[in-house]
Amino acid sequence: MANPLKIYIAGKITGNPNYREDFTIGTVAVLKKIRGTYGRNLPVTLMLPSTEPKGLTNRHYMRISLDRIDECDIVAFLPNYTDSQGAQIEERYARYTDKQLMYLTVEEFENVRSVQERKKAEQPYIIIGEENEDAR
Repeated sequence: MANPLKIYIAGKITGNPNYREDFTIGTVAVLKKIRGTYGRNLPVTLMLPSTEPKGLTNRHYMRISLDRIDECDIVAFLPNYTDSQGAQIEERYARYTDKQLMYLTVEEFENVRSVQERKKAEQPYIIIGEENEDAR
């Protein structure tokens, strides 16, 4: 089995109330782009700053991020990375350390978002926790 391709995904977290959703959509978009380039059978390891524990300082988050970038083969950027000082530092560091860079376009990102929203709309919903008076 081939060694996994390690990918760090960078994007705006601070001041972005939807950062978890953005990174989820970004993850799908990155995997789609990678598999289109390298094939579906290539193992991939993703490293996401959105999964770090809450409560650390920006300095601590950046140290963790730069360490992860050192371990990665590719650094991928969500379209909103230009709105983030931290993600811009990550980009400069990735360039400085000669990492392969991947930039998701707004179109790639939004295409995945629309597919995700369609899938959510098609899922049946079950309401849990409401009492049914007929069941008494």
